[in-house]
Amino acid sequence: PTSGILPEGALLLQDCFGINETGGDHFQSNGLLISYGVNDWLEVGGFFASAFGLNPVTAGDSDFYAGQAQARVRLVRDEGIMPEISIAGVAGFGDDLISKHSALFMASKGVTLSEGDFFRSARLHGGVRHDWTGLDDEITTAFVGLEVEAFRNIFLIGDVNTRDDSFIKTPWSAGVQYRDNGFGFSLAIVQDGTRTDETYFIGIGVSY
Repeated sequence: PTSGILPEGALLLQDCFGINETGGDHFQSNGLLISYGVNDWLEVGGFFASAFGLNPVTAGDSDFYAGQAQARVRLVRDEGIMPEISIAGVAGFGDDLISKHSALFMASKGVTLSEGDFFRSARLHGGVRHDWTGLDDEITTAFVGLEVEAFRNIFLIGDVNTRDDSFIKTPWSAGVQYRDNGFGFSLAIVQDGTRTDETYFIGIGVSY
């Protein structure tokens, strides 16, 4: 999650395919996001997630589905010495294994590094997230991330979360992303903290 709000009138579509393994069980996941910039400080959208191909003996079923409605509000702009600050809320529904509600407080600050083709900009992200999971757990974590435009339109991105007592491992992610003219393509590796193995993601996105 980031503090960034879509421009007014902008429509964003993203799809992300995941290759997962947990305890020797290989399965796939997919997430589809649609978001709209209502004005320059409010963004609303929805998210649909699925996990399929699991071993029903260990997971209880082979396929799981969940949806979310979400909104993000900018409180402070990234101007002068002030960071951009936003809050967000997520209402989830669907299968308990992958469904949750969330509240987030997020901030970020960007700097220009160069006008050339290499190491053009950097942005530091941070925030706090409280999740109410479909398994009747409440989890509060903090996160920090860094986004660097290492080459023109090529971004290196990574983040790490604090570890909740219910997590097996410390959550983190790292990836590379191409963004230009309303199109984005991402490759990432994610440890969500709930499984011993990492998930590999391929994502595409377009905005209008």
